[in-house]
Amino acid sequence: PTVVLVTAEPGVGKSRLCHEFVERTGGVSLHYTRALSHGRMLPFHVMVALARSLFGVNEGASPSDVRDAVRDGLGTVQPDPIALDLWLDLLGVSDHVSAPSGLDPESRRTRLFQSLLRLIQGRARRELTLLWVEDLHWLDPASEAALEMLTQRFLAPESAGSRILLGDRQPLDGMGP
Repeated sequence: PTVVLVTAEPGVGKSRLCHEFVERTGGVSLHYTRALSHGRMLPFHVMVALARSLFGVNEGASPSDVRDAVRDGLGTVQPDPIALDLWLDLLGVSDHVSAPSGLDPESRRTRLFQSLLRLIQGRARRELTLLWVEDLHWLDPASEAALEMLTQRFLAPESAGSRILLGDRQPLDGMGP
């Protein structure tokens, strides 16, 4: 597993460098998203976009297509009914009021993050998988926590499979917060 963070001043070519890397790594399954400049106030916005890519559904997909894709995607990675409800809710296609899980919000978030990790690991066992998250300096706190967890797990010695998490951001003293 490899995690790459590209950091430089605005306009020097971080995105271009990442784009060239992607173009030269043929046969890779790319899952791209970017943090929005106004996204710090949109909880999970990067994780939702990443999940849409991993589940193979776009913004215009019908609710039934999204539900089917999420069930299929999670079905291959030890389905978790709580995580399923959370994903359907985050993707805006929950067709029912979820039963109380009995979990506090932090535990629910942990289950969601673990589900995301299993989803990525499942894909990585089948194909070389590249996650590219652009403009990390605009991450919302929930997405930032998820990416931190993914990074820690990808770098852990016991991690297996081929995964690359590629990100770019401005330096802390740049134009971002």
